[in-house]
Amino acid sequence: MLLNNINNISFQAKPGKELVKQLNKEFNNNAQKTDKFIKLFEQTYNPITDSATVIDIDKNNNYIFSNTNFPDIKYYTKTGLSSDRPVAVQILNECSKTVINAEIQLYRKIIAKSFQKNKSLAALKFIAGKLQNNRFAEQIKLTEQILKKNPHSHLSPVEYEQILTENSKEEIQDVINKIFG
Repeated sequence: MLLNNINNISFQAKPGKELVKQLNKEFNNNAQKTDKFIKLFEQTYNPITDSATVIDIDKNNNYIFSNTNFPDIKYYTKTGLSSDRPVAVQILNECSKTVINAEIQLYRKIIAKSFQKNKSLAALKFIAGKLQNNRFAEQIKLTEQILKKNPHSHLSPVEYEQILTENSKEEIQDVINKIFG
């Protein structure tokens, strides 16, 4: 099923199981400290993530991004997490741009996998609307542009970058025309 239960939607970013396990270890199983971290995590990431983003780590402290509404699709990215500082501190200090970019890559992966399984973009648009997820909806619009240019596209990251570049060039040309035209 593309979306587990569209009526039971989560709107909060949250830490994943492995991250919580690591935090428990760092906090010597002090539940109050772990709960405090989770609240700080939510306060830090809810304003910059669109919806039910889960940020977790693997055994090498690389990030794993997923979404509770699409639990079987994950996006992995290397981090600069080091072993000389607590993971809790490093994660709360992570650059928001890193998180936003990873979330965008996750959405592109969700769209590509759904499209490969013959799910329609209309269904994904409906889901994005139901989730009130602007970033996901933007990626669907880009996907439509890619497919309009190349109906046999595999929705690779390069194709997304090409369409973004083309859109930027058009926007710059529009501004130039308004100023000098």
